[in-house]
Amino acid sequence: DVKIHTLGPEQTDSSEACDYYRRQNLSDAEIVLHQSFESILEHLEEYRGDLFVVPAAFASDALHLTWGTMHYRFLDRLDVEASFVYPLSEMVCIRSRKRHTGIGYTHAATKDLLKKYAPEARPVSVASKYRAYERYLEDGEYVLTNRKNMVEEDDAEILAEFQVKMVWCVYRIK
Repeated sequence: DVKIHTLGPEQTDSSEACDYYRRQNLSDAEIVLHQSFESILEHLEEYRGDLFVVPAAFASDALHLTWGTMHYRFLDRLDVEASFVYPLSEMVCIRSRKRHTGIGYTHAATKDLLKKYAPEARPVSVASKYRAYERYLEDGEYVLTNRKNMVEEDDAEILAEFQVKMVWCVYRIK
């Protein structure tokens, strides 16, 4: 059986894009969600023969990678099998009206976007936009996340809203 590895949890854009790809192409495939893209890349040998879905906007502060760097660094372990366009869930950059810590949570890939709309924020990268919102609720003043992650109790100021189409790459793990 085919397994498709991507970033979880289910609330992530990666999970939704992976599910879209599975429904369109491999309806019997199993989606395996991971805590981070890094955890997939660090264990590729365990997933030989499986698929890996990653956005072209991928970036990792931990591994000092962009999608391009990853593509070339793992040439011997990843083979592009397909690509597709699937939109990200609506994104927002928000500021808490309650917390004034200066901390701005986001994924490494969207750090630049956070800085554009919240230049005073001290960016902190986390594994996903979903996890960024969880951390923001603890001690963040700013976050760049998906609108669907927001909770009603969060009386936040919306600094910017985005609709983003994304290119997704499907790799066969060698």
